[in-house]
Amino acid sequence: MEVDDKSFLSLGIDLGTTSVKVTLIDKESHEVEYTVSELNHADVISDVGSCGFEQNPSLIFAALQKCLLQIPQNLTHNVCCIGISGQMHGLVLWKADDGCGYSNEQFVTKNSSNLYTWQDQRCTPDFISAFPKPDSHQHLATGFGCTTLFWLAKHQPEVLCKYDCAGSIMDFLVTILCGLDRPTMSTQIAASWGYFNTSTRSWNSDILKEAGFPVHLLPWVVESGTVAGTLQFDWCGVPAGTPILAALGDLQCSILSCIKEENDAVLNISTSCQLAFPIQLQDFKPSHTDSAGPVSYFPYFSGRYLAVAASLNGGNVLAQFVKMLQQWFSYFGITIDENKVWEKLMNSDENLDETLRISPTVFGERHAPNKRGSVCGLTERNLNVDQIFVSLCHGLVSNLYQMMPCAFLMECNVKRVIATGSVVDRNKFVKDHIFRAYGKYIPVVQGKTTDSALGASLAAIKFIKKT
Repeated sequence: MEVDDKSFLSLGIDLGTTSVKVTLIDKESHEVEYTVSELNHADVISDVGSCGFEQNPSLIFAALQKCLLQIPQNLTHNVCCIGISGQMHGLVLWKADDGCGYSNEQFVTKNSSNLYTWQDQRCTPDFISAFPKPDSHQHLATGFGCTTLFWLAKHQPEVLCKYDCAGSIMDFLVTILCGLDRPTMSTQIAASWGYFNTSTRSWNSDILKEAGFPVHLLPWVVESGTVAGTLQFDWCGVPAGTPILAALGDLQCSILSCIKEENDAVLNISTSCQLAFPIQLQDFKPSHTDSAGPVSYFPYFSGRYLAVAASLNGGNVLAQFVKMLQQWFSYFGITIDENKVWEKLMNSDENLDETLRISPTVFGERHAPNKRGSVCGLTERNLNVDQIFVSLCHGLVSNLYQMMPCAFLMECNVKRVIATGSVVDRNKFVKDHIFRAYGKYIPVVQGKTTDSALGASLAAIKFIKKT
């Protein structure tokens, strides 16, 4: 793909669950030239009640448009490539060439479904257990694109009859920007949908057809880092003709934004927890038996995989603990500000009673959805808020360590762990325990918070080159 010598900026876009972020970086120095984010306010009430998590695509794209309009046009005029990442498992449906596009400097999505996000809970374990077994090394879970399509096919087939395209919200965006007749999906997103064989890079079409699945809706899949097309119109100063990658996963882009050396691993604790690193062996192929364990393998770049331990329990557990304390105080007629609770907890006594152990898995885990939290070792000496909070912080790290211990990292030739994320930045008890647990065997350093928009812009530079 030919790039104009006068253009020198890469545009990275991340369509997150709650916000949209846009980052411009210099293609030579990789220095950030401009970054902006906006909340999307896109959540809508689902017709299946509290188990449904849906968003309005037009509100997501409106937030994106708002971000781009804040960037000076002397910068957007010099964009030479675009990378787009976002929430990987979600599903949106639309009808090609009928009410979806870009007109009068705004996105038009009147003939699309809501976005069924990765948080969607409409597919119960019993419902998923009735699915045919995938020809894939990855497990199935509620919120995955294919599981949601199965649910719609069974419970709301009239919805599927309205549309002829399906993809992630990022695939929908790329389709509009590039004017594609059919959505193009990267292996990173396809693998996160389920029923995709990463070795053959193909959907389990025969298995799905036999089960009555709407196979005709599945996108065309390309290797991650493939150019999906070019921008079909001038977009807020970004010139028409700019090449755009097929959409990428936010996890993969976040790792790309943080890793400095090939043998680095990234430990991120924000709302949830992840510990991930690129597998160094070029010919590594995950086994189908890997789907049952705590470590998952996701397509990365250039045919390689990421080894990922992704816990559903992170900062959300600590936030739930704070909410619980507020509810307890409220029970006795006392109102206490959330910030005051956090301030007090962060000044807790660090002398932890080692007999107290908390397993913090209150949200379960993807590989063990029925797993729940527990507390053991309570005595009259440790039955206080300080001890419980510090033990809870340690429990988050210990849970992740059980999923991916140092021995596993060392076997895979990981030389360093980069600790990142809002919880690592703000919570000394979590950070200290990371350094103690992992730093005993592998050097641990604190890094900048992972940034999927930055990773998407780096990927665009890496894979869209002069020819």
